[in-house]
Amino acid sequence: MADVEKQTVLIVDHDSETLIFLKLILEPQGYRVLLAGGVETALRLLRHDALAIDLLLTNMVLPGANGGEIARWSRALRPALPVLFMSRFEDSEAVRLKVWDSAILDKPVGEEAFLERISAFLGATPIPARRPQKAFRASV
Repeated sequence: MADVEKQTVLIVDHDSETLIFLKLILEPQGYRVLLAGGVETALRLLRHDALAIDLLLTNMVLPGANGGEIARWSRALRPALPVLFMSRFEDSEAVRLKVWDSAILDKPVGEEAFLERISAFLGATPIPARRPQKAFRASV
């Protein structure tokens, strides 16, 4: 299993409440969290070669691009970077058909399920949640 404290998650979402909420879940577990409120910021972080990024967690719907486009751009820059998409669309099966080898995290999701999904992607052992479970219901 990987050491959680050395793993960095880049979260891309246009909703600042979602970014903060997810950061508040991940950081106490030892993850390093980078936040991008849009496509340009995400690409700037991905282009920064000295910056270690272990997982790209991106919303499927963003102003100026969609999660699939961000994933393609990230793979061009970092071919081995795993991508986890977030979506609150009920027909996320339709979205899955457009996403080649990544997974989708359906919103809302509870804190424990969210941490399990992140740790599974990164091969880490999650630390049990220390707070009461909350459902993540942020906007698209």
